[in-house]
Order: sequence, then structure tokens, then C-alpha cells
Amino acid sequence: VVTLGDADLLPALEMGVRFLPENHIGIVRCHSKYAHGSQGWTCSPSGPVPPNSSIEYCITIHEILRPTEENTLEIDLQRALWKKRIGSDFYFNDAAYKKSLQLYKSSSEILQSIVTISQQNDEEAPEEAKKLLTDVLNNTALCYMKMSDYLKAKQSCTDALQHDPTNIKALCRSAKCCIMLGQYEEADACLDTARRQNSASSSPANADGSKSIQQMSRLLKQAKTDYRQKEKDMYRKMVAGMVGEGQQHGFDTSSDNNKINSMASAKPNIDDGMITRNSFSSIMSHATKISLAIPLLVALVSFVWFKYTAAKY
Repeated sequence: VVTLGDADLLPALEMGVRFLPENHIGIVRCHSKYAHGSQGWTCSPSGPVPPNSSIEYCITIHEILRPTEENTLEIDLQRALWKKRIGSDFYFNDAAYKKSLQLYKSSSEILQSIVTISQQNDEEAPEEAKKLLTDVLNNTALCYMKMSDYLKAKQSCTDALQHDPTNIKALCRSAKCCIMLGQYEEADACLDTARRQNSASSSPANADGSKSIQQMSRLLKQAKTDYRQKEKDMYRKMVAGMVGEGQQHGFDTSSDNNKINSMASAKPNIDDGMITRNSFSSIMSHATKISLAIPLLVALVSFVWFKYTAAKY
């Protein structure tokens, strides 16, 4: 089911469909600019379409649907479903993510309208509409992730979870977005919810859910490890800079050079997303010992300010 005028189809197909009556077959021959253009189509079911290829289509019109009060809901569901299919099969698989997003957005608007009208009439929204809307929003999130727009991808996951809070696919994709955005606590929360839902469900999709949860858990663990290492390297450079300042001002810091590694090891650690500050007193003691006057005091104040305002990851 396609809607003429919504740009769901290639220009050649849309023009061909307009002039065919029901139960007729038509042949459409077109220049490449009215088909797949200079990009071609690598995921065609009948084989890749090379760039700048002229195309011949065979079109069959099975039925022309005209909305009435009785069939509007059915037609809208079919329109939304086919926009999702076209976005996935024709464009997403061919890495044309922007075109996929246009179709997913159009599909989600139709479905959201169905849900909203049901709520306004104090009726339960059709289960098919809610499920399809969740799937479309999940696909939208994946498109944004492919484009490295993790903020919009996370919002799409959030929208999907509003309609289905137990959707493991949305929870895992939301967790990945949080990881990429450095929001590790939120990622932990998403994965904890996904684990609970996966263990409580008897769905055949549990195996896929478990696999996704494990992948995201490994990704989160690695992200936290990288963050710790980055913090450790930054701390080491800061301490080394303090010692260097002391040497420039003529202070004896030979014994302090040997303590840089131990101080770096004593830096605040990440534990379940929280940063502790147990090393603050040892830093002050060390600063007093090497007596680094004003440059050192400035460095220390900057360091303490950074630690007390850093995000809890």
C-alpha cells in the first residue's frame, strides 16, 4: 500500500502508478534520474543496480483504496506498515539513512495519530498500532545511531519505551546511546531493566535479547575502563607538572619524582559510576612537603575544583 504524493516511491514508479487502473499491468521504462540515479541500488532483490542505470519496471495495480469512515483505521495501519517496509527494504539496507528517516517519521506520525485519537475517545489504542509504532521508533533510533547522532537516537528509544517500557531492543539501544554519550549510570540502569525483563519473559526472542544485553554490557565495561585510564593519565600529567614547577623555582624535588607513580595509583577511582575523593588529604600533604609557592597552589586549587565538579562516572 503506497500513498500517491507522499514520495514513498521512486519518481518513475509514482508516475507509472498514476496512469494505471485497477487489475492492470504496466511496463515503465525510465532514465536513471527517475530511478536510482548516480548512487545505484546495491540491495536490490534481483541483484545490484549499477549507478546511472536506466530501469524497466513491471507494475501491477491490485486495488485502489479510498478512505471511508469504516476503513480509515485499516488503511492508515497499512500505510504506516508499508512506509516502514519501504524505509527498511529499499533505503536503510542501502545506507540511505536520511530517506529512511523520512519514511519512518511519516509512519510514526500516522501511528501516533491513531494512538492519540484512541486516547482522546477514552479507548484502548489498537495493539497492532502500538507494536508497530514501537518498531518504527526503534528503527528510527538505529538510523540516527548509524549517522552517529546519539542524542536523537536516545530520544527515539525513549519515545519507544513510552509505548512499551519492557522492549529489550529499545533498552539496549538506549544503553548504547548512553555509553557513547558518556552517561554510564543511565546505561547501567537500562541494562539492569533489560536483564530483568529478559529473565521474566518466555518469548522465543530471549536468546537475541540476551546476546544484545551481553554485547552492551561488554561495551559499557570497556568504556568505564577507558575512562579510568584517561583519568589516571590526566592525573599523572598533573602531578608531573607540579613537580616540574618546583624544579623551576629551585626546590629539591628529587625524592618527589619517585612518588608520582604512587600518587597516580592513589587517584580517585570509579566504582559503580561514583568518584571517590580519598586522595585529597594526601595531595595536600605532598604539596606542603615540596613547598611549591604560588604556582603549585594555583594548580592544586584547579585540581580540587575539577574533582569536586566532575561528573560521577
